[in-house]
Amino acid sequence: MLLITWSTFGLQTINMNKIAFIKQDNNRVKVYNDKGTFLFARSGAINGYTQESFSVKNNNGTVKQYDSKGNFKFSK
Repeated sequence: MLLITWSTFGLQTINMNKIAFIKQDNNRVKVYNDKGTFLFARSGAINGYTQESFSVKNNNGTVKQYDSKGNFKFSK
């Protein structure tokens, strides 16, 4: 999703679906945007992340990959 705003610098496009950081909270991985707004959470342990995706490892060792909207992509 793109948000287009007007400022003193003209039109600006902001991508609202970028991952800025993630936090481990017990058995939950919480995902936040660059403004620190909580986006969503998934069960498991942090395995890794980029601005576009993140992966979570569950108790049986399966790693699940999600996109920046929280949609499941694949597991390995």
